[in-house]
Amino acid sequence: MNKRFEIIIKRVRGTVLHLGSNNSEKGENLNKLLERNHKVYSCDIIGNPDFKIDLNKNKWPINKKFDTIVAGEIIEHVENPLLFIKNCYNLLNKEGKLILTTPNATSLSYIMNLMWCVGSDKNLCHIHAFTSGMIYVLIKNAGFKNINIKYLNSYSKNIFTIFISKIIPRLSGGIICIGNK
Repeated sequence: MNKRFEIIIKRVRGTVLHLGSNNSEKGENLNKLLERNHKVYSCDIIGNPDFKIDLNKNKWPINKKFDTIVAGEIIEHVENPLLFIKNCYNLLNKEGKLILTTPNATSLSYIMNLMWCVGSDKNLCHIHAFTSGMIYVLIKNAGFKNINIKYLNSYSKNIFTIFISKIIPRLSGGIICIGNK
């Protein structure tokens, strides 16, 4: 299990909607959630998810509420990030929680390679890059409270990058944001 998901799994509770889950995590990491007796639903536009939805749509046709929504490494791929987060908010129960992760636009990886976070082909690359401040504002504007943001060093295997990220956390490769409804 990767470091990012180790942090996520500790904070998940109740019924879970895992967005953009048709990747390697669907098998390994969603099974970890199921092992902890969570009811997990998947959502993607490809494969065989529980909900086959284009996350760029104005309103998602899901008639269910969730205790936790996990949006791992997906917001950087959607056309309208605020609409995406508002849709997440609307699908949460009264005490629901959004757990969102994204690459960090102030990371060493991004500074050393400006195309690391964003690219021109929206089907293959990220179409947005976010700082922790940008994510905080989006989550707050969507109505979330008790917002907690941390940096993750879950991408780099380079010893130098890992060392520098421990000294200056905002240079870490990823951001995790947890917001409560």
